[in-house]
Amino acid sequence: PPAPPEHTPLTWAAWCGDLLTVQSLLQQSPAKVSRDMVKRGGQGVSGGETALLCAAQQGHLDLVQWLLTPTSKGGGGSSPREKNIDGGTALLLASLHGRLATVQWLLERGGSS
Repeated sequence: PPAPPEHTPLTWAAWCGDLLTVQSLLQQSPAKVSRDMVKRGGQGVSGGETALLCAAQQGHLDLVQWLLTPTSKGGGGSSPREKNIDGGTALLLASLHGRLATVQWLLERGGSS
């Protein structure tokens, strides 16, 4: 489906768990991984949800794992310390939305809330 107006193509692909599209978009522009953000309420105010935060909130563990893999190892190169404007991390968002497998994986790797 087309992305809602508050999402960029990258954040929408992450929200939907579309690993191949996320990989393709980041291959075209690797710097987008941490600065392409969802706009809060579709009104142009960034809520700060990056591809990583969208994937974690939706429980797309394969995508979270790939995004947190360093680019030197063929991954997305996201930072595990990314936060939205409310201070929410991947671990916190996954926890709030009951994404147990994602929470466990992040905790095993030292994820912070």
